[in-house]
Amino acid sequence: MEEEKRKTKELIVFEIRSRHQKTQKQLETSGKDLPGQSWMNNDDGWSILLDEAVTGVSYKRNIPDWPRYSLQGDSGQGVHDLLIQNVSREDAGVYECQVSPVAGQNPLRRQTLLVILVKPKIPNIVTLPGVPQPSANGQLIVAFDSNKTNPMNNNPLKLICQAKGGYPTPKFEWFHNGNLISASGDLDELQNVNEEIHSPKITKDQFELEIDKTKLSTRDRIVCLVSNKATMRSNHLYEQKLRAEVMIVIHSLPGDPEIIDWDKFTNESTSLLVGLTVEVTCRVTPPGNPPGQVVWRFENPYSNMNLDQLNVFRNDLQIPSIKNVISITNENVINQITDEKILSRLKITNLNSTMHGLDLVCAVRHQVGPEKTTRKRIWIRRKLTPFMY
Repeated sequence: MEEEKRKTKELIVFEIRSRHQKTQKQLETSGKDLPGQSWMNNDDGWSILLDEAVTGVSYKRNIPDWPRYSLQGDSGQGVHDLLIQNVSREDAGVYECQVSPVAGQNPLRRQTLLVILVKPKIPNIVTLPGVPQPSANGQLIVAFDSNKTNPMNNNPLKLICQAKGGYPTPKFEWFHNGNLISASGDLDELQNVNEEIHSPKITKDQFELEIDKTKLSTRDRIVCLVSNKATMRSNHLYEQKLRAEVMIVIHSLPGDPEIIDWDKFTNESTSLLVGLTVEVTCRVTPPGNPPGQVVWRFENPYSNMNLDQLNVFRNDLQIPSIKNVISITNENVINQITDEKILSRLKITNLNSTMHGLDLVCAVRHQVGPEKTTRKRIWIRRKLTPFMY
């Protein structure tokens, strides 16, 4: 009981965790009727005096121009409370209570520092611009090129854990499959509080992680935990450290495509005969994970083609916005995918002169990384007509 009385006779630092809570700063005098008491906010410069008119009675008084602030208490009990409703970060600062004793004596003063704690928002994990972002269900695609010399394979994976709006600056922790791999400093909100309490600068709200991609496998989990003094006051353990998580999905880009049987149609010639039926095969090794998609098309390397030239392909044509690219539908293509490679066979029937000078392009596409292509130039020659003497 004596300990409880001792506590109520001191001004304490109230740490507020929510903008919707109430807090009060309390001064208890020795119970004697004193000429007057007043509360002051040293940062904003307001003060309010409790004069002898309230001595010995219970009271509640609003503070002009400060609608969220009020005074209430019982002078007979020597209790005078400053009540702040809907606490916000702006309420942080130094508060002072003054008690005016008998005439001729200096007033009694007591100061207290109010620190406002704010939980950060639920964290989220993002990557750098230009690379795949985590999906809505938390999957993150990490890409490797089948060409081991590609510089992209040596670039580390960079992740950013963002948790905005917290005070004090939260602590960030990164875990890989349950193992702590990186953490930010453990900051104390009272450190340099005189400098930070009204600083306009935004507190640090993100923490970056760099991890070697070669150490990752599909279904690996990377977790970011965020906490500060506000979250640690929660009664629920799962709320003391806020959590964001991604699950790794490894994708490997397919190899370079190559048309492997073009020479058997040209033999020693560099051109193909009008009316010939050609079957060509494009091979992609390795196929990629998941396997890439092979598409065939014609391209005019010189100039835009006119509509008359486009019409010769009839139903096989999907007219693109760029007229020098002519798609080939899958009706003319057979694809075979194995663990080692992709084989795509294209059948072109009845070669005609409108195809002369075009490039036959085999392209492989993937969810990540650029399209890879290979091409063969089509030269058409007419059959020689026998000459009669």
